[in-house]
Amino acid sequence: MARRPTYEELVARVESLENALRASENERASVPVETGESRGGGKATEAELRRERDFSDAVLRNLPGSFYVFGMDGVLIRWNRRLEEVTGYSGEEIPRRNAIDFFPRRHQLRVAERVETVSSPPTATDGSR
Repeated sequence: MARRPTYEELVARVESLENALRASENERASVPVETGESRGGGKATEAELRRERDFSDAVLRNLPGSFYVFGMDGVLIRWNRRLEEVTGYSGEEIPRRNAIDFFPRRHQLRVAERVETVSSPPTATDGSR
């Protein structure tokens, strides 16, 4: 079994990836294209959006554990390669599964209830919505 990286090693890996992405962006001559609002309130450029996407992809690829995001319908919309390794499902099969399918049957009802709880609008302390 492979050794799990330490927190410090993960931080160093992320910093290394950030530096590589910055260097890559500096090497590319890109004409800014206005595509939407940026964090600073101005227009986001295509390069900014690409950099954000590349960074999040790099982080997901390098997570030591499985990671996934699913929509309100339970369909997985983003995951890392580790999830494919752990579950044995291919990248083509995973979107056809429901997130609940990845839990043992004896835990599926409880997981479904918890997902419903966090997906529902907040309730007042008296139980009203």
